[in-house]
Amino acid sequence: MLPEICHLVLLFCALAARCAEVVMPVFSNYVMPCNISELPRSPDRELFLWFQDSQLIRAVNPFLLAHGEIEFRQLTPSAAGVYLCCYGGARMRWCADEIHLRVLTPRPEIFEDTLLNITPAVFPS
Repeated sequence: MLPEICHLVLLFCALAARCAEVVMPVFSNYVMPCNISELPRSPDRELFLWFQDSQLIRAVNPFLLAHGEIEFRQLTPSAAGVYLCCYGGARMRWCADEIHLRVLTPRPEIFEDTLLNITPAVFPS
């Protein structure tokens, strides 16, 4: 069973890849940081750009926290992907490391001890 408290496993990718992997259980709460160390003391939320799977997320800016963090409540599998945070508007002066977010979904218990688990896969010849 997944614990009630958010379980966070942080694995660092190779340094050249500049990425981190975050694994969270489904329906948990998570705050995704924008790890840019060069941010001004009071950053302008309009200058943050967030990307998910190389696509700009346009509607996130009004909901960002003080330093550009995205707050996820009740994570769903659709939140999984590769995230990138940049600051500086269209010029994107600074970008953080990529964050690979995986959302773990438990297998329903109904399938644990059924015939489906022991039936071998059938491949067409």
